[in-house]
Amino acid sequence: GESASSQSAAATNDDGGSSDLTDDSCTAIDAARAAIADLFDRMRDIKERADRSEAAVLDLTRDIRRLDTAKRNLTGSITALNQVVILINGVDEMKALMLRNDRPYDALAQCLGKIHEVTAGLDRFMDIPQLQQLRNEARSLEAELSGRVKTELRDLLTGPPRELQQQRGQVEACCRLADLMDFRVRTEVLDKFVQQQLAEYAVLFEETQEAAWLTKIDSRFGWMKKFVLGFEERYARLFPSNWRVTQRLVKEFCDITRSQLKVLMQKRAKELDVKLLLFAVERTRLFEEQVVTAFKEKEDPSSPAADPSASSTQQAAEQLFTGAISQCFAPHLGLYTDSVDRNLAEMLQRWTQDVSAPLDRGTELLPSCADLFMVYKNSLKTCAKLSCGQPMLQLARVFAKYLREYANKILLGSLPTGGRNAQSAKDLFRELMMSGGVGGGFFSESTKLSNDDLSRVCVVICTAEYCLETTNQLEAKLRERINEQLTGQVDLRSEKDNFHS
Repeated sequence: GESASSQSAAATNDDGGSSDLTDDSCTAIDAARAAIADLFDRMRDIKERADRSEAAVLDLTRDIRRLDTAKRNLTGSITALNQVVILINGVDEMKALMLRNDRPYDALAQCLGKIHEVTAGLDRFMDIPQLQQLRNEARSLEAELSGRVKTELRDLLTGPPRELQQQRGQVEACCRLADLMDFRVRTEVLDKFVQQQLAEYAVLFEETQEAAWLTKIDSRFGWMKKFVLGFEERYARLFPSNWRVTQRLVKEFCDITRSQLKVLMQKRAKELDVKLLLFAVERTRLFEEQVVTAFKEKEDPSSPAADPSASSTQQAAEQLFTGAISQCFAPHLGLYTDSVDRNLAEMLQRWTQDVSAPLDRGTELLPSCADLFMVYKNSLKTCAKLSCGQPMLQLARVFAKYLREYANKILLGSLPTGGRNAQSAKDLFRELMMSGGVGGGFFSESTKLSNDDLSRVCVVICTAEYCLETTNQLEAKLRERINEQLTGQVDLRSEKDNFHS
C-alpha cells in the first residue's frame, strides 16, 4: 500500500514539472518571435532608408554630371568663340599685311600659323555657313600669298649670287613662310632652283660633247662632287635643313645623268662593248654608294621631312640613290651574259680538243672542272654588281647550258670508249659490262681496260661527284643573290641529274 502511494505521489510531481516546462517554452518562443518580428521591421526600415539615400545620391550625381557637361560645353563654346575671334582678326591682319609694300614675311608667317592653328580647332563647326565663308576667305588669301612667295623666291634664287647673299634675310623669311604652306609650293620652287643650278651640267655633258660618252663617265661625277662643295658653301644655311636642298640637287643630277646616258647608249649602241659597259657600271655604282654614305652621315633622324616625298630616314636615302643612275644600263647587260657565253664556249672547245690527252699520275679530278667553276664564281660575282634581276637569271641559264655541255662532252668524252654508243654514263658502263670490260677481270690479262683507262674512269667518276656537289652550291648561291621574285626560276635539277647519272 505504501509503494502504491509513493508511485502516485511521484507521478503527481512529474506532471507538475512538465506543465511548468511547457509554459516556459511557450513564453520563450513568443519572445523569440517578437524579437524576430522586431528585427524584420528594423531591417525593412534600414532598407527603405538605404533606398532613399541611393535615390538622393543618384539625383545628386545626375546633377553633378549635368553641371560637368554644361561646364564642358561652356568652356568649348568660349574656346570656339575665341578661336573665331582669332580667325577673324587673323584674316583681317593678313589682308592688311599683304597690302604693305615692305613684304613683311615674318609677320605673315606668324599670322598664317595662327590661322592654321585655329582653323584646325574649328573643323567640327565648319557646317556653319559663316565659318565656311571665313575659312574660304583665309584659303583664298593663302593661295594668293603662296603665288607671291613663289615669285619672290624664284626672283631671289635666280639672281646673281652676290645679290642673293645681300637678300639673305628676305630669302630665309620667305622660306619660313613657305614652310607653313602646302609642300607643293616649296617643291615647285626647289625644282626650278636645282634645274637652274644644273643647267651648266646639262650643256657640258650633252650628247654632242666628247665628255658625254661612257669613257669619260668619271668626269661627270668629278664635276658634281666639286659643284656640291661650292653649292653647300653658298646655300647650305640659306634654306631650312628639313628642305634637304643638297639631296634634291644630287637627285636631279642623277635623273639628268640617267636620261642622258640612256639616250647616248641607244644612239651609240654599236660602240658598246663588255669592257666599256662594266667600267661604266662599276664607276656609277661607286658614285651611288658614295652618295648614300654621305647622306647617311648627314641625316638627322629627328628632323621632319619637308614633304611626303622627301627622304626622312637613312634607309630612305639608300632607296633614293641606289640604282638612281645605274638602272639605265639594265637594257644593255645582255652584252655581259653574251660575253660569258662566248668565253665558256671557247673554253669548252679547248677542253674538248684535249679530252683524250693523258692524265698526270695521281690526278683525282679533271683540271677543267675547277676552271669551269672558277669562271662561274667570278661571273656570278661580277653579275651581282651589275644586276640581280633578269641579267642574273640569263646568266643562270648560261650556267645550266654549259653544265650540260660539260657533262656530255667532257665527262663522257673523257671515258675510254669516248661515249661512242652511250647517251649517259649509265649507258656507257652497261656497254662496258656487256663487252666484259668491267667486272672481276679488271686486273686480269684479258681485261679490255688498261690500268690507265681504269684510272681515267675513276677520275671521271670523282669529277662527276665534285660537279654534282658544286652545282648544288652554285644553285644555292644563285637563289641567294637573285631578286626574290625570280628565285623560283633558278632550277639546276636537270643538270644535277646529268652528273648523278
